Amino acid sequence: MPLDQLPIHFAQKTDLADIHQLEKTIFGEPCYPAFFFKQAFDCWPKGLLVAKQDSSLLGYLLWVESNAQTGDAWILSLAVATQARGKGIARGLINHAIATARGESNGVIKRLLLTVAPNNLVALSLYQSMEFIILTNENDYFSPGEARLILALKL
Repeated sequence: MPLDQLPIHFAQKTDLADIHQLEKTIFGEPCYPAFFFKQAFDCWPKGLLVAKQDSSLLGYLLWVESNAQTGDAWILSLAVATQARGKGIARGLINHAIATARGESNGVIKRLLLTVAPNNLVALSLYQSMEFIILTNENDYFSPGEARLILALKL
């Protein structure tokens, strides 16, 4: 199926087990637990996006509006199945999140933020090609020694 026809839609309850399995496969341990995706589905139904071909999950993205900073939203997680990488799925998911954030917020959301490991050059290249800019580098973002770049895209 051509990428421009790849269905990206809001996750359904039946997608949650596959989302968690993809999360574990891509990120290993520690990763978000299964119950987190159920709660994300309940709390942010328009923030949990999936890309599927037939019944196969190719990728997912979770974004949420920030309660800490008015006008900000965060991509909390993005994963694409190994066999589906390099096909524009991550870009499609991000573009869908951007469109949803713009549409759902009626202009309230001004920035979309995310974090990425500084050594994840493939992801960093993708984000920068989409006009995300690096705001800062936090050396101990998740825990000591777990550095992350914080990037932002002006909406």
